[in-house]
Amino acid sequence: CFAAGLLESAEARGREYAAAQPFPHHSIAPFCDEELLAGVRREIVERLHFTQKETDIFKYHQSGDLANLDGLPDAEQGRLPCLRRLRDAIYSREFRDFVSAVTGCGPLSGSRTDMSTNRFKPGDHLLLHDDAIGDRRVSYIIYLPDPDASLAWTPADGGHLELYPRESPESWAPAVQPARQVPPRWNQMVLFVVQPGESHHSVEEVCAGERTSIQGWFHFPQPGEPGYAPDQMQRAWAGGAESTLSQIAAKDQRQNGGGSGSGASDAFAPIPRAADVAELDPADAECLRPFVNPEYLDPVIVRQAADRFADKSHITLGAFLNAETAATL
Repeated sequence: CFAAGLLESAEARGREYAAAQPFPHHSIAPFCDEELLAGVRREIVERLHFTQKETDIFKYHQSGDLANLDGLPDAEQGRLPCLRRLRDAIYSREFRDFVSAVTGCGPLSGSRTDMSTNRFKPGDHLLLHDDAIGDRRVSYIIYLPDPDASLAWTPADGGHLELYPRESPESWAPAVQPARQVPPRWNQMVLFVVQPGESHHSVEEVCAGERTSIQGWFHFPQPGEPGYAPDQMQRAWAGGAESTLSQIAAKDQRQNGGGSGSGASDAFAPIPRAADVAELDPADAECLRPFVNPEYLDPVIVRQAADRFADKSHITLGAFLNAETAATL
């Protein structure tokens, strides 16, 4: 299933992986047998259904869970032989041992599979994050753009995998700009160990063409599997930062203003309610008056808006500009 000699190249690739910046990662190209990967792409394009997914950090089109192909009716399974073969090869003991040797991450689960197909069309993107959710251990992306179009992909087309360094050696926050951009080339696999507060990456907005890929994770060993330990995640991530998700999900900090004062979640403050909102300074009100609907400068309306915002974390202000300004614009 794999490119010739790939599984025998772990030692050399491990050295490249460890030396890569801004954090350890490795790009494998060619990754897969060409005929098999061509069949995989054909099945994705012709036989998979995609649903648009959109949240505050991503927008793209995604297939169903490829890890659950065995649960499909026999007739549907028979239409996806190449995808099944690739999935089984990726989570085989031989390939998991190869990934462990390259990354030095230790044993990986063979029972916990996790992969899907993504299509990024113009405007689609995935904002910066570190992938540290649950018991994910290694993240991987397999690129499947049109083989011919892939050769002509330019930086202006967007869609690069962007890897971010830490802001400074003393900080777990990511830098503003990526240190490396990986173009979405045909038959390329990129992988890296998931590290909370360190494996920061994003997918640049696609500006032209279509970026098709298979995205997935290898997980820590599950109970009963070789290498499993109850405290495996704590030991692997000892001394690391909170994951991006943990920092964002500091619910008590946001809602109650509490916290231990020991982490990035201290940056979250409770949303002020009307009782905590100062009166609008007369000079500020006078500055805004030529532009803003005068109703929104009324202290009563300001307090009402503050309470609604505190309850909902968002607010819609209709007719926000005054009539003259709106007409001019």
